[in-house]
Amino acid sequence: MEIDIKKTPLNEQEIFEQLKVEDEDKYLTFSLEHQLYGIEILQIREIIKPITVTRLPNTPLYILGVINLRGEIIPVIDIKKRFGLERIQFSANTRIIVVEINGKLLGLYVESVHQVVPIRRGEIEQPQEDIAGISINFFSGYKTLKGSILLILAIENLIEEITC
Repeated sequence: MEIDIKKTPLNEQEIFEQLKVEDEDKYLTFSLEHQLYGIEILQIREIIKPITVTRLPNTPLYILGVINLRGEIIPVIDIKKRFGLERIQFSANTRIIVVEINGKLLGLYVESVHQVVPIRRGEIEQPQEDIAGISINFFSGYKTLKGSILLILAIENLIEEITC
């Protein structure tokens, strides 16, 4: 690959074009009950070890409560419970993935975080029906990776009822 060295500074658009990998997005992968899930990396603010969650009264069971993360109050949900599964069992690998959707922060309590994988947009397939009994509204697509299926979450659909 030949590198073109310019003598003039690049503008923002030129920088963006050089950083962009054409037609490819990156996804953080995590697991729940041995199933692999993905979240687009641009939606993730940070990944933290579990901290104290303050339970809120009169909330759905999948809403664990809120955390205070450096002065920001962030609702935390148990993804497994949101999918109608059993609660996540705490382990040394348990994490909270803090995502930002439409300017709002949300913590996703997950069993373990794995790696970031690049996927070309054209390789993501659209679900036509519920997957393993979980509504397709929670998924924006899926991709087969080394014999397993990566389910890509539509995070915005997880937070409809949350207004913290």
